[in-house]
Amino acid sequence: MKMEEDEARRIFGGSARRTSVSSALVVRQVDKIATCISVDKVNENCDMYKISSKDKVDGAIARFFYGNGIPFNVAKSPFWVDMVRAINGAPKGYGPPSSEKIKTALLDKEKTKADQALIFIKQQWPTYGVSIVSDGWGNMKDESFMKIMAVSEGKAMLISGIDCSGDDISGEFIAESLLRAIESVGAYGVVQILTDNIPSCKAADKIIETAYPHIFWSGCMAHTLSLLLKDVVKSTNAALDFVSKCYQQAKGIMNYIKNHSSSFHVFRKFSALNALQVKKRRYGQHFVVIERILRLKSDLINMVLSEEWDRLKKGRSKSSMEHEEVRKIILNDNFWKKLKIILTFMKPIWDVLHFCDSDKACVGEIYQRMDDMLGYIKLALDENTDLCEIVQGFVVERWEKMDIPLHSLACVLTPYYYSDYWLTSLNPCGEKRNKPHSDPDVHKI
Repeated sequence: MKMEEDEARRIFGGSARRTSVSSALVVRQVDKIATCISVDKVNENCDMYKISSKDKVDGAIARFFYGNGIPFNVAKSPFWVDMVRAINGAPKGYGPPSSEKIKTALLDKEKTKADQALIFIKQQWPTYGVSIVSDGWGNMKDESFMKIMAVSEGKAMLISGIDCSGDDISGEFIAESLLRAIESVGAYGVVQILTDNIPSCKAADKIIETAYPHIFWSGCMAHTLSLLLKDVVKSTNAALDFVSKCYQQAKGIMNYIKNHSSSFHVFRKFSALNALQVKKRRYGQHFVVIERILRLKSDLINMVLSEEWDRLKKGRSKSSMEHEEVRKIILNDNFWKKLKIILTFMKPIWDVLHFCDSDKACVGEIYQRMDDMLGYIKLALDENTDLCEIVQGFVVERWEKMDIPLHSLACVLTPYYYSDYWLTSLNPCGEKRNKPHSDPDVHKI
């Protein structure tokens, strides 16, 4: 116990000693000490904090994480390793910077370094062209923001972040923000504006087109395809009624298990997958819900057949579904068969969405991938011609709202589509592929 007392004195002061005290008193004493410790005191007493063993150093580091609520993933950051190495190589008696210095002088110095590092990227803009990309999001305080970035050769650079909380986010507001970004980059180097597909963004495009006719506008392709999946699920067409019904049932199963603590507890006994959490605003969430429920089929069936499920209280739930209804749906073979059918013709859409929802430049491949998507949907619904035509109709309707000339031109300029490997391959329907510039549909444009 002598070693523990010495360690306590080192951390909490010379008066620390082993004694019997109430837990409440210990908490008050620790809170008082934690409040009184300051950076100045650490600097004055740095000799007291010389730690000889690795275990003690690790303990001090861990205590810093625990005491300040720092996420453990911070320890995986390369900047964390850089910091520790820098401290090891610091002059003897080094003391940490104050919080004031970190948020002022050191922050300004770091921004200057970042600006210098970005000079090379800016120099490439006139050569390779720039896409201005904008996106909006909200935080937990329901505040609205818009970020505007310049993207060139796969390298993205933040131009501005705008607090839109007190503004009417109209087409005029978005256009003014994007025009400032265009002018800061240099209009001659801007090839396209990439935004969401909401009406206000399309209205902004008309304003920008008047000022700079050479700049293309393109809606976010991942957003477009996500809306396409939503079109299929929300369709009022009688032929797609089963899609909407199965999706609602799959979503209902998820919500019942998540919102019912006892059922979620039972579920975790049968599945190690945390597959029930699907972000509401995630692109392609309709596909993700169906795919995950199918992935959990065996676990869900085992769950509702278990004694634990039978013992659950059949009380009121936050979900619109009831306990026995969930069990009935999960044990219905027809439900699973329909989900598989839905997944087969949704997956080609999801694959292109997943391809587009990345940091890589993909505009040159969109036209061909959309064409192949129609072929894969036809294969998936080969035995149901009517349903195939309906789904393909949704695809074409969304596709025609995009800037097809831009995608066609980018396709024609993509070298891969002139390679022997590509030209000797067959499309999803088994037909020979053509060079982009000789494709009849591209040629029309």
